[in-house]
Amino acid sequence: MVWLRVRLRMALLAAACFGTTPATAQDEPAAGAAASAGSTVSTASISAGVTNYAAVLRAWLQDHMRYPRRAKLRNMQGTATLWLSIDAEGHVLDFRIQQSSAHSLLDSEVEALVRRADPMPPVPDAMQDSSIEFVVPVQFVQR
Repeated sequence: MVWLRVRLRMALLAAACFGTTPATAQDEPAAGAAASAGSTVSTASISAGVTNYAAVLRAWLQDHMRYPRRAKLRNMQGTATLWLSIDAEGHVLDFRIQQSSAHSLLDSEVEALVRRADPMPPVPDAMQDSSIEFVVPVQFVQR
């Protein structure tokens, strides 16, 4: 019996890679809106919220992940790098494969994964005024 292990690792564009806040479409307006509403949102709380949300999103995507049967039979393995943008309600605004897995069948599955998993879980309150961009390495591995 072939053990199948599909791993999905997530890295935030800026937060995980560079130790800064995540890339957002509306960084400045979001801060201004929070201040005008009488509340303050610290960079640390946003960063912590993004890290927690990343874990939730990772689990969500893992639950929707499938390894194509034809790919398993042909012993296809690889990692596709997925970029996606999510709004505050968890809807996918845009996505694309930044780097191919070298197998069109696996790349097609990554695109299908995004469609199956949409909408994603809602973004935490601390990040409600922004869209979030993620880079997600989607790894197909047979063991």
